[in-house]
Amino acid sequence: MNRRLEWFISSVFDHYFGEAANGKYDGLFYGWDVVNEAVIGNSYRTDTVSAAESLDEIRHGNNSSWWHVYKSNEFIINAFRYANQYAPKNVELYYNDFGETDNTKCEGIVKLINDVKAADGTRLDAFGMQAHYSVDSFSATQFKTVAEKYAKAAGKVQLTELDFKSSASYTSGMATKESEYTKIAYCHKQLFDAIKGLKADGSNVSGLTVWGVIEPNSWLHEQSGVGGGADGSAQCPLLFDGNYKAKPAYWAYVDASRLQPSIQDVVAAEKKGDAVTGKTYSIMQNDITASFISMWDKDGLTVQVTVEDAVKDDNDAVAVYVDSANSGKDDITPVTVTVKRSEAAEVENGYQATIKVPLSGLSVAKVIGMDVVVTNGDKTAKSGNSSGKNGSGETAKQERKAQEQPSVWQDTAETTGKEKTEGGEETEEKTGGPLLPGFITLCIVLLLAGSICLIRDNNIDLKK
Repeated sequence: MNRRLEWFISSVFDHYFGEAANGKYDGLFYGWDVVNEAVIGNSYRTDTVSAAESLDEIRHGNNSSWWHVYKSNEFIINAFRYANQYAPKNVELYYNDFGETDNTKCEGIVKLINDVKAADGTRLDAFGMQAHYSVDSFSATQFKTVAEKYAKAAGKVQLTELDFKSSASYTSGMATKESEYTKIAYCHKQLFDAIKGLKADGSNVSGLTVWGVIEPNSWLHEQSGVGGGADGSAQCPLLFDGNYKAKPAYWAYVDASRLQPSIQDVVAAEKKGDAVTGKTYSIMQNDITASFISMWDKDGLTVQVTVEDAVKDDNDAVAVYVDSANSGKDDITPVTVTVKRSEAAEVENGYQATIKVPLSGLSVAKVIGMDVVVTNGDKTAKSGNSSGKNGSGETAKQERKAQEQPSVWQDTAETTGKEKTEGGEETEEKTGGPLLPGFITLCIVLLLAGSICLIRDNNIDLKK
């Protein structure tokens, strides 16, 4: 079997780079995917993962036909050994896989990379993150965490098949299309900002490939079990529509100031005792990385903010702005509580501020406006975007409706009394002009004005 594997790999490289090619393909290849999708969970894909599955399944299935022959990861080691032997030295050799942001699978992928690099005669130059993500679950913070591990293990990382599956609320109708386009655009922006942050920190992220050009040709429209073709849901995962017109996602990379505001749903859990519970929401802007959890009780709103900042500065602080009446007026004065770094708890590589905003009358199904603003030295980041535009939010049960006013954002949200401690989506900001408080909605309608502020609102559901 080794001879067959070596013959196949040598023949492929000879076809493209050997004498018979006569230079036909010179300069066309910078890298080669040697082994693809060989990990399940934190271990290798064997031939026993799914007992009832045929090993000749048309795509690849969960089992490995190669493992069926070798009964070990020897075929992976040999593949990289033979590729190193026959590929031009200026062609990078890649391992490529999906589901790579999962912590457990990350362990398995890093193990494979280390196993290959430790073997004699092998060469593995980079890891390809397939980057098939979902609007409803994407976390730029988690992406950055695992990408850093891959870059350290492999030496180089690329995103090789990028697209975003639509949110569960998207129906493809005109009423939701604009909102969905904006959601996906901000996912791309969060991703791009994370990549730039990785590069600034020294991680070698060398490329990004979007998995298709125009919307109608995306695999998510037809591939069984993963996209719209399987469950009937609409998909809009790419940068250009069917007429080759640039979508908002395109401008996330080219000129993010052109993006419309993104409306996010945020859930605040009812606070029980001293425990901190609920969904963690990320803030990534202006080289600032932070996260926060919102909680509520009869006495007010509690926001725990964790800031990554190894360098202490007298200006370091976290502020929470709240409009408890959700008045929608542009002349309101929000309740503001600021905690300086010197008043917060130091944690590894940063600090954690627990901010209590005294409020009365909070209850399930109550909506208030809120924003979290982090200041690191002379830089500021907010839980809202910075487009200087406005829009209106939605809840899981309410349809989003666009209403624009200069420098104003309107959000609505509805809550239930069901037991639930988390929900909503990750948020991030756009950069630009003077920063004034944007607002996260707990329930009712919020309209807050700023000068030319760069505001992002989020819907907060109060839950028991």
